[in-house]
Amino acid sequence: MRELLQDLRKSSIYVAFFASSFVLMYFGVVMLSKFSYSYFEGFLPELSEWALRAVFYGLSILSVIGANLFKKSRYSKKALAKVVGDPAELIKHLFITVIIAISISEVPLLCGFALFFLSVMYLDFYILSALTVLLIFLNVPGVDNMEEKIKEAVKA
Repeated sequence: MRELLQDLRKSSIYVAFFASSFVLMYFGVVMLSKFSYSYFEGFLPELSEWALRAVFYGLSILSVIGANLFKKSRYSKKALAKVVGDPAELIKHLFITVIIAISISEVPLLCGFALFFLSVMYLDFYILSALTVLLIFLNVPGVDNMEEKIKEAVKA
């Protein structure tokens, strides 16, 4: 079982690096816009920056909470007990959980990108991009942690 979980971790790391490449892509677009179009003021510069921040940071926080609730339900004893008997189903269950959690982790990046285009908020884009990278790599499961959860599910 440990070998399967190590392979899962390795695959999860590959997915995390691929997801992180989106951060670099958006970062490149922001930098090109910043230095190529110095007159760019955003598409809705008359909107309140604080209102925009409240909306998009709120969405980012909700995505973090949603990802954690999703992972908690998928890694619960009850959910794992259903698939623990079949190693193929177990790995599929765990890998899908990682992919969805990493996908949800991209929401702060998209919120930061929206803030940049709506009102040229560079600092907010950088903060939310860093949060995205952190969340992506926090969603890569550890082998020992997964072994522990699986052992608990077997006992249940």
